[in-house]
Amino acid sequence: MDEPTIFHLCYGVIVINKKTERYIIATVDTEEYPLVFLREWIDDPFEEGYYYSLYGNALTMVQANEIFGFLASGNTRKAGTLLKRYFRDDDPYCECVGLLVLDDMIPDEWYDVWKEMEGIITSSKHITGYWEYDVETQVSF
Repeated sequence: MDEPTIFHLCYGVIVINKKTERYIIATVDTEEYPLVFLREWIDDPFEEGYYYSLYGNALTMVQANEIFGFLASGNTRKAGTLLKRYFRDDDPYCECVGLLVLDDMIPDEWYDVWKEMEGIITSSKHITGYWEYDVETQVSF
């Protein structure tokens, strides 16, 4: 039986563009890159609804930590401005997909982190802020 692993999770939530885009930037101390989740409202009569994208190279760790600093101090406006400036939307893991497809696209090493944040990205409330805590991975048999 494997021992559970505990890692430190930091994530920030930013809502921009008239509340049509919700970004979650996540870092863990066991990975060298942040993940960026995007939930956006698509206002199309044939495809209206929320769609999700996942990026593994949209930000560097330095950029993510700079944005976290502003979120932690409550300056969501400056954090949003930096996100718009730094964000690279090339080469996403998945783009404009439903929640079930997004769930399948999460890299294995990030899956426990995703489960901790899933409620935030799918929430009907416009939540912004910064959080950090320790996450224990599930034990495999």
